[in-house]
Amino acid sequence: MNEKEIQQLRQPDHEIDPIFINRWSPRSFLKKEVPEEVLMRVFEAARWAPSANNSQPWRFILART
Repeated sequence: MNEKEIQQLRQPDHEIDPIFINRWSPRSFLKKEVPEEVLMRVFEAARWAPSANNSQPWRFILART
């Protein structure tokens, strides 16, 4: 998608501050497979990441399809 197409999709139903409309979202995905090695490195980094009060409430779900 190009920027013009994206802007057409990002139309609020009610008036809001443009900062919300123009923000970058990490939920933008490409239709591109992530290599297994990269995926496992991401999960390993997340497993070792610190948490509040050292509680590590991590739960990971990997869906392939």
